[in-house]
Parts: sequence; C-alpha cells; structure tokens
Amino acid sequence: MVDDKILLSRELRAQKIKELSQKSDTVTVKSNVPGWAKNIDSAHILSAYFIKRCTELGVYDIERLDGADGLTYFGKTADGKTLKEKTVNLEQTHPIGRFIDIDITLKGEEKSLSRKDMRKCYLCDKPAFICGREKTHTTSQLLSFFNDKTQSYFDNLIENIIKESMLEELNLDNKFGLVTPTSNGSHTDLNYSVMVNAINAVNTRLKDAFFIGFKAEKTDNLLDKLRPIGIESEEKMLKVTDGANAYKGFIFVGGVLLAAAGLCLKKGKPFSEIYNACASICADLSAPLSTFGYAAYKNGFGGVRKQAKMGFPAVKKAKQLLENNSLITVLKNIVKSIDDSVLLKRAKSVERYEYFKNLISNCADGREKQVTKECIENNISIGGAADILIAALMLRKIEKTFYFEG
Repeated sequence: MVDDKILLSRELRAQKIKELSQKSDTVTVKSNVPGWAKNIDSAHILSAYFIKRCTELGVYDIERLDGADGLTYFGKTADGKTLKEKTVNLEQTHPIGRFIDIDITLKGEEKSLSRKDMRKCYLCDKPAFICGREKTHTTSQLLSFFNDKTQSYFDNLIENIIKESMLEELNLDNKFGLVTPTSNGSHTDLNYSVMVNAINAVNTRLKDAFFIGFKAEKTDNLLDKLRPIGIESEEKMLKVTDGANAYKGFIFVGGVLLAAAGLCLKKGKPFSEIYNACASICADLSAPLSTFGYAAYKNGFGGVRKQAKMGFPAVKKAKQLLENNSLITVLKNIVKSIDDSVLLKRAKSVERYEYFKNLISNCADGREKQVTKECIENNISIGGAADILIAALMLRKIEKTFYFEG
C-alpha cells in the first residue's frame, strides 16, 4: 500500500508542474528509484547531477521540492520539444541515464511529452513496464543494481575530479621551486613521475571524503570521520614516494573541502556555504602535532590551520580568480595572500621568508623562469600555495558537475 505521505508528495509535485506549465515549458528531473523508498543518497546525487546537465542544455529558474516521494527539481525551458529530444538522448546514452526521469510539459498542456521508445528494464532488455507487470525482478535486485551502479559512477567521477585538479597544478611549469614536468624544482626527493604516482595513490581514498560529507546530517564530528581517510591517503602517498611528502597538505585541505561540498550538496545549500561548512568542521582543530607547521602556528604564523578555521578564504578567492586569470597569476596571488609554512621552513628565517614571498607574488609576467631559478638556487618551494591552487581547481570542477542551490 502506498503511504499517505508519498501520495501527498506526488500531489504536490503534480500541482507544481501544473502551476509552472501555465507560464512556460516546464522541465521535471527526478531519480527513477525502484520501490517505495525514494529518499536515498543515490537518488539525491543523481538528481543534482542531471539537473546540472539540464542547465547546460538551457534550462533555467531551477526550483527544488523535497518530499516523501523523493527529491524533484523543476526548471523552465524556451523550447520544450527540442529539449525533449536532447534529454531522451541523455537518458539513453549516458552511463547512468537509465536511472533518471527528465519530463517536459509544454506551456498550457496537462501531460508531459511522451517518448518514442519505451524505457528498458535495468536488468534486462525487456521494456520496463513488462518486467514490472510480470515481477521478473525483485525490488531488492533492482535497488541493489541502482545503488551499485550509481555509487560506482560517482566514485569514479569524484576521483577523476581530484586527479585532474592535481595534474593541472603539477603540469604548470616554471613554478617557483615546485616540481613540474621539466624540473624537480627544489625537491631532491621528488620528481614528476613520483608526483604522478602520489596523485594516483591519494585520490583513490580521498574521494571518500565527499561521500562522508554527503551522508552526514551536520558538521559535528565530521573531522573525526575524515581522519581515517586522511591517514590512509597519507600512508598510500608515502608508500609510492618512498617516504617523501608530496601532498600531505592537500590531503587535509582537499578532504575537508570535499566533505563540505558533499554536505552542502545533500542539504540543498548554496555553493558559497561550502566555506562556512569548512570553518564549522574545523572549529575544534587544535590537536597538537609534531610538525613544523603546527609549531609555527602556535607562535602566531597562520598556515593551513588558520585558513581552515576561517573556511579557506584563500581557496575561495583563488577559485574566483580562476575565471579570468591564468594559473600562474592565481598562484602568485595565493602566495601573496597566505602564510605558507612550507616556504617559511625552507626560507629558515622570517626575513628570507618575506623576501621570497614578495619576490614570487610580485613577479611580473614573463619573469617566472628567472624567479623560479632563484628559488631553486635557494632551496625555496611553495607547497602550501600549491595545495590551495589544487583545491580551487577541484571546487571549480565540482561546481560545474553538480547543481547547488542559490
């Protein structure tokens, strides 16, 4: 028997479609979840992913409706008939398109546009309605397939977002003592090949931070849940680098930001709320650590801890700058705006730290090669700034992948 709350949810959705279609062609996006339990994590992430694809096809004025029958997104389109052809193609050709329903109701109409072809069952090639009528497969079988395929797709997607972001930073050349495709920079224990191996080792576990946040109800205790992911990511990194630190800072920065992004996506919060979520997650970040960065922090040097407690303002600014500036320009701006404990440690004095901070951040376009040469000669590197750049690149990709409210 269908629950009364589900019936009410369906009625509210129908009323919303009727209301919107009186004014324009209307798009409805909803996950096609087997069984009665529609409010599951897989359904939420699917809907947020596919409504974003719809915005890329011209859908606008997005609205969200939560209910017992699952999450639904609504939008407007200027040409529903043309869009229908595109969305049907998306449903048929996308690896997980079978799990989403994108319906279009033309202005002034009561029923949505029909498909030319019947949708197939998840588990076989028969039309879905026939399998449903004959009960060929159990709900449990269908739901297990739905969840497994969805999780696998988004696991790979988030992993690739992290990897692409890390590679984009790594491949930037003449980078003030950092490892590049043509130079080991100031690092005797690292090279380009080792860095690539470290990337492949880190992102296979770090991606789980996104889903930890997505499944969380609030920021409380999220840091405790993230720590095992950070520890395992670091262990994987150190194994392939023979003990050298390639991405320890990014593991922390990226892990917190991924969790915050997942949480805000699930809760229907604006993308800008990610930074506030980070500040909340890291509010109690005070455990003493035997690291140079923590020692500097205790003596008034901000470093990554200050950034975390403030919600990573440098990441926010860098992401904004990426829209209209080159990567090297953004990197120079990051150096200027943060307290980089990696730079401080290698500079060995506050005076030299300030000298190289100013040298790099004020480096004129075209002089990056000369300044990089001076950095290498003096064993200078800017690992903290590199972590912020990777994080900004990663958040930009996440924003382009999923629909966030606001």
